[in-house]
Amino acid sequence: MSETPSRTIGNTRIELSSPWVFFAVTFTITWGFWVPAIVFDLAFDNVLGLALLLLGLLGPGLSGVVFMKLRLC
Repeated sequence: MSETPSRTIGNTRIELSSPWVFFAVTFTITWGFWVPAIVFDLAFDNVLGLALLLLGLLGPGLSGVVFMKLRLC
């Protein structure tokens, strides 16, 4: 039987196979870029607003690639 990969942060063990960890990381990355755009009322026709939108859209893909890399190590 194979053991699921896990990492330890402090005293907390995190299972990398849990979808909740993926969703939390994806949510944090995406909204970490989108909240400043909302707070500063940046439109997408502005270069900075468009950059924040596109960086936020990278969240799910980037998270997926990183988690697959960590799981295969």
